[in-house]
Amino acid sequence: MNSGKIVFAVMPWHSLHLPSLAAGLLSTIIRDHRSGRGYEVETVYANMQWADYLETQTGGLVTPAKYALLGEDLFFQATGEWIFTPALHGEPDWELDAYTQAFEGSPEDLDLALAAYRVSAGFVDMVADQIIAGRPAVVGLTSVFQQNVACLALAKRLKDKAPEIVTIMGGANCDGVQGPALHRNYAFLDFVFSGESEHAFKRFLEHLDGEVPIEQVPNVSWRDAGGASRTNRAGLLPKAADFPIPFHDDYFEQAMSSPVSAHIEPNIIMESARGCWWGQKHHCTFCGLNGMGMAYRSKDPDAFLDELEYLVTRHQSLDVVLADNILDMKYLTTVLPAIKARNWDLRLHYEIKANLKRDQLELLRDAGVWHIQPGIESLSTKVLRLMDKGTTGPQNVRLLRECEELNLTTTWNILAGFPGEDEADYRRIERQIPALAHLQPPSGATRLAVERFSPYYNDPKLGFATRRPSLFYSMLYGLPTAELEDIVYIFDDDKAGVGDAVINDMHRAVEIWQEAYRASTLIMSETADGILIEDRRIGWQRRDHLLSEPVAAAIYRALARPHHAAALAARLEQEGHALGEDQLARHLESFRRDGLVFEDDGTFVALATGTIPYRLRLAA
Repeated sequence: MNSGKIVFAVMPWHSLHLPSLAAGLLSTIIRDHRSGRGYEVETVYANMQWADYLETQTGGLVTPAKYALLGEDLFFQATGEWIFTPALHGEPDWELDAYTQAFEGSPEDLDLALAAYRVSAGFVDMVADQIIAGRPAVVGLTSVFQQNVACLALAKRLKDKAPEIVTIMGGANCDGVQGPALHRNYAFLDFVFSGESEHAFKRFLEHLDGEVPIEQVPNVSWRDAGGASRTNRAGLLPKAADFPIPFHDDYFEQAMSSPVSAHIEPNIIMESARGCWWGQKHHCTFCGLNGMGMAYRSKDPDAFLDELEYLVTRHQSLDVVLADNILDMKYLTTVLPAIKARNWDLRLHYEIKANLKRDQLELLRDAGVWHIQPGIESLSTKVLRLMDKGTTGPQNVRLLRECEELNLTTTWNILAGFPGEDEADYRRIERQIPALAHLQPPSGATRLAVERFSPYYNDPKLGFATRRPSLFYSMLYGLPTAELEDIVYIFDDDKAGVGDAVINDMHRAVEIWQEAYRASTLIMSETADGILIEDRRIGWQRRDHLLSEPVAAAIYRALARPHHAAALAARLEQEGHALGEDQLARHLESFRRDGLVFEDDGTFVALATGTIPYRLRLAA
């Protein structure tokens, strides 16, 4: 082809607040190809157009503020995917009755979904016409989470209207066997890339130039002269040095000019690493992230710092989301101290492991990390062992307490339904949730889903011997079960672990926690008379606890870090506070009765924070 225009379309339900990292990376590769000669590249953020289209076409019912509800919050019901089924199948009532009967959300949420469902076909037509008017040679689609059906619908309309356009698709929804399955089932997809495709896409450009036969492009599915779908072998994973600097200009220009710009808070998205160093050693049993790319690779610290400075300067944004699955621990002695020293006043988001020490959390804060996702998942040590998480319940509570002290916004959730758990594991935590009212609550408590690529998916002996594509997927594609087996990411199973009633009770306890959080504090301070703990938690009597007895104060100071009773006794003895087992037990029981400590598996941790958190206060 040697020249032409390549368009990437970012379809719903990509976040309005983030550029597409995939489109940004591939755009850089195209712009660098043959030193920038030959191809023009553009990214169309159709997700922003969809937010505007929804509001205007539904008479204001589905506002941009509802975008995330449909595309993210209702993920496990595939609501965002189902909304675009009329556009994909050309049937205005595609699986309408079946889906509405199976829908488990509120009537209000269903009304929003139905309104969007009714206008999705018109939107896809509009975007297709817009793209075709620009006369592209190639249109690329990247599919992650609930983008699959919208991407397929657009590819189909493009082929219907302009069959000469080459359609390509990639992303997490095309990883492993998913990519080949999508390619063989949808003839309007010319090429599908599976896995990380920097190397493959460079070779694909050479193929477009007529220099490389398609058989030599790794990771790609294509069609032979007879129309049969073929898939080439996977290539080597890119090294960290091979990750391009993403080109995000199109996003920031369109975010500023969009009719829904008032609802968009543009963030930069970039990556410092891929894969998961913990997962290489201990793959969390429920986790399906990384697919074909678990091997951990992180960027050279100096190269990352240069990229960060370049993107922040270019886009004049201090909000940066790191797409990494987990923070490289080496960055704690390289990148983060350098950012702190430069005093850039950034607002960074990072995913971390939950057992970071306090000085490491302080460094995150001082370097501008304000939002972390620590993968807590549970406060039960036994359940965490079933996950192979490498943390304990009291360690996770200690993290929540220190994040509260350091004003680190923390996103986490509670998962349940693990083979080998029992009701007591949850009731023990549920009883202690009121004492946690002053700490950042989880987003909810839900049953885990069996995800493709997870150990639970790969090894039925771990407890999910019977699995099948999620019920909702059968309403999306209209394909045989054997094909769905290779396409879908979420699987239904015979429920393991605790029953739904236990999980529902835990969820209700979390909702109470969420309601109480902003008006609750439990503040500890040192006074001349000992330790003063001021309890202002919702659900507890307004009370001041003075630990004036030296041994009681010593116990509570020691519990800043989790201790088993035996280890705590040994530490106290070293500090000159020898006391009997019964005496220690009485103190610990008193602390627990007053909600001043959290206990699990015989290990205790203090709950009072040493500082007053900086957050909005409601009436006490």
